[in-house]
Amino acid sequence: MHQLTDLSLSNFIFATYAGKNSEITVELAKCICQLKNLKKLDVSYNYHLENEVVELISELRELRELNIRYCDIGVEEVKYLTKLDKLHSLDIGINQIYADGAKLLSTMKSLTKLDVAECEIGDEGCQSITELYQLTDLNINGDGIGVGGANCIGQMRNLKSLDISNNFFGNYGAKSISELSQLEILNVSYSDIDEVGVYQLRKLKNLTSLSIHHNEITDEGTKYIVELDQLTHLDISNNQIETEGAKSISEMSQLTSLNISSNIIGDEGAQYISHLKKLTSLNVSKCRVSEEGVESIRKQLKHLKTLEVE
Repeated sequence: MHQLTDLSLSNFIFATYAGKNSEITVELAKCICQLKNLKKLDVSYNYHLENEVVELISELRELRELNIRYCDIGVEEVKYLTKLDKLHSLDIGINQIYADGAKLLSTMKSLTKLDVAECEIGDEGCQSITELYQLTDLNINGDGIGVGGANCIGQMRNLKSLDISNNFFGNYGAKSISELSQLEILNVSYSDIDEVGVYQLRKLKNLTSLSIHHNEITDEGTKYIVELDQLTHLDISNNQIETEGAKSISEMSQLTSLNISSNIIGDEGAQYISHLKKLTSLNVSKCRVSEEGVESIRKQLKHLKTLEVE
């Protein structure tokens, strides 16, 4: 056991509730701390993880990856985690760390991957996160980020993957994000973006995956998305795309995965989508496509492994 390098206790009963004894929590953490070769630890979804347990976890100085998502930890516990000076990947999402916690995390210069989704770090927290210039993968989904926060994130030029969805930075924030020229994966869903914002994002020529669902994108916006010629995965569902937008998207011959559900493309739009011969996954549910239109898609797209129509 002392040679163990990878341990998952996700959703394990770590916590003091429903009659569980708090000493069990601490005792188990002490056992984990004996695993001096541990490189990867997952204790996510153990709500009410105690302060002393986090302190004990911070003694695992060889850790490279830690998932402590949804454990009801706050700023005090973050102080312990900053001792993990060899950590490359940290998922601390869905916790109550706020801007003060983000400021503490900004001292962890070994991190290359950070998930602080739904931690309410806000624009102030984003400013602190920018000090982690070495980050290549960042998730700040649902963190109350506006234009100011997006402007800060736009300075992190080493990012290759960014999830900044479910925020309210809009088109002005999209302009800042468009400066991240190394980005390969981007999620800007639920972000109040229309064709003006898409016009800015078209500059991201290295993008292979774009999730931009639940925005205000019209047919005009799809003309700019077409310029992303490295894109293989596109989720543009729940926008305002009609037949002409589907026609534009049909020019993206490199696409292998497309979700265009909850738009108004109809059978004519579906015919255009059928030109995308490399597609292996397609979602056209709630697009006013008839049974005949669906059957036509099946006949023309021979490589489809997944087709969602309802």
